Amino acid sequence: MIKYYYKERMDKPYRIVTESKMKISNLWIDVVIYEALYENKDGQIWVREKGSFYELFKPENEQPS
Repeated sequence: MIKYYYKERMDKPYRIVTESKMKISNLWIDVVIYEALYENKDGQIWVREKGSFYELFKPENEQPS
């Protein structure tokens, strides 16, 4: 399982559940459905536009040490 981290925060991991499409105003956009791997009071499952996800989240092996 590849863990992803938001920007440069190494303390809160996420994992991609799947990539899919979502219809918004008659347009289909590519999305990433991802899960928090820590206790998150705001929710465990999230959906984000695919391009935005890969701009904001990086795999564990690409994070600065």
